[in-house]
Amino acid sequence: MIQFLRKLLPTYIPPEVASKGSLIVNRERILQSILISMLVASIPLIILAGRTEYLDGKWYFALTYILFFLTLFLATLNRKWPQTVRSGLIIAIVYLLGFLQFFDSSLPGEFRFYITTASALTTLLLGFIPGLYTVGFGFLSIVIIHLLVTLNPKILPDYDLYLRSPHWANGLFLYTLFASTLAYAIGTLVNGLQEGLRENENLVTTLEKQRGLLEETIQARTLDIQRRLIQMRTAAEITRTISRLRDAHSLLSQIVDLIRERFDFYYVGIFILDPSGRFAVLKAGTGEAGRIMLEQGHRLAVGGNSMIGWCIANRQPRIALDVGEEAVRFSNPYLPRTRSEVAIPILYHTEVLGAMTFQSVEPNAFDQDDILVLQGIADSLGVALENANLFAELSRNLEEINLLNRNYVQKAWSQIYESEKLAFEYQGAGGSSTTGNGKTVKVPLLLRNQLIGEMVLEMDEEELTPEDQTFLESVATQTAVALENARLVQESEWRVYQERKLNDMSAELYRSASLEGILKSAVQQLGSLPNVAEVSIQLLSPEELNEDAAFTGKERAG
Repeated sequence: MIQFLRKLLPTYIPPEVASKGSLIVNRERILQSILISMLVASIPLIILAGRTEYLDGKWYFALTYILFFLTLFLATLNRKWPQTVRSGLIIAIVYLLGFLQFFDSSLPGEFRFYITTASALTTLLLGFIPGLYTVGFGFLSIVIIHLLVTLNPKILPDYDLYLRSPHWANGLFLYTLFASTLAYAIGTLVNGLQEGLRENENLVTTLEKQRGLLEETIQARTLDIQRRLIQMRTAAEITRTISRLRDAHSLLSQIVDLIRERFDFYYVGIFILDPSGRFAVLKAGTGEAGRIMLEQGHRLAVGGNSMIGWCIANRQPRIALDVGEEAVRFSNPYLPRTRSEVAIPILYHTEVLGAMTFQSVEPNAFDQDDILVLQGIADSLGVALENANLFAELSRNLEEINLLNRNYVQKAWSQIYESEKLAFEYQGAGGSSTTGNGKTVKVPLLLRNQLIGEMVLEMDEEELTPEDQTFLESVATQTAVALENARLVQESEWRVYQERKLNDMSAELYRSASLEGILKSAVQQLGSLPNVAEVSIQLLSPEELNEDAAFTGKERAG
């Protein structure tokens, strides 16, 4: 009930009215206020005036008042009725009340008051033009009533009172003047209010549009910032992945898949220059199209009619926002959905290693910020490729060094094996350990992964603990290192002996003044060397020199 009564208040505006603009809303408030005021004022009218009219035998006046009350009551309750209908009912009631009062009192001034009020209400509730129509209708009503009274004075209860009133023409003039002025003033006020409300609505609409545009701009900027943040995080993740990889093939395959997944591209491919530098060969590509092109050995000419060839030749990125309008582009039959593409060169300092292609199914999918991010990824890839090449070269060099070390160790220890076989055996104080219940353990002596010997242990225990096994391996390692150090010391001593012997021989030879003395001294010095059984030195004649040279040449030719 309370909710229903609240909906009758002028402050409540029905939803169907609220959407029609501020002027209609204000008129709805004024209309509801007038209806409530007239409804409340009509209650004493019915009680007092209606009772008086009924007692005087004018029951039809009392009935008319009741009908007016019911009409106001229904118009007040039914706010869903059109605003023009409810306004028309108020104006009609005021107009008819003027007629009733005139034919009841014979005073034309009262009638003019009522129709002036009706004109003012019409202008206020319906507008200036309907208000002028009401003024004109009131003008005609006064003229028609005067003619009717003149033709039949008996229609008035007190014709003499009507005649004693100011002349009807003066009243008509005053009515027309005041009603027109009032209608014009109210119309001007309403029109000014309407214009102000319209400007306010336009301002509100403009502000709403600007707010909408601002919200869209903020949302677009926010999405763009989020997108850039994702790109930066992805670029950092890709850079970390690149820095951890050492194999070039796995590096390229993982990078293209990671970029396509993170950036939601249609296709990502990596081209590397061939040794001649004339062609860019596809080394990694995403999806089924990439697999097919890799199997076919897909390549593009540097400087040719392709974005990859152009960007490698010019060492600059190239972007195609709409591939249909791009003149320099290779139309790939395996990638029919490509709408936009960007090619980024892979650089290492000033050297071009290749290029990357990024393709999207959306037009205008790339901008300068995207190029900066993708260029950073390409630069990181260039460094990683160069590092991978250096790592591969270093691995090959290390392998060669290890091979030379193994050969050196093998050769050095082979000479020791040939000269003497070194083997030592130790037996514990308890005698032989081969009781039949023990276990033979062999531990290899490894030097730079080269086997130089082994330790053989006869153990009383059948199984070795992990600690014992580790201990034996450590002993074997230290033994191998000590043996190698001893061999190196021995080799160094031998070299020192050779150098000293050579110096002694040189000094002895320089002290001899004759050829015979020099030859004799050389034979004696050489004969004193270890493992030398006999030494002879002789000088050859020219004929013997020629024969020896010819024989040596035949041996080399053979």
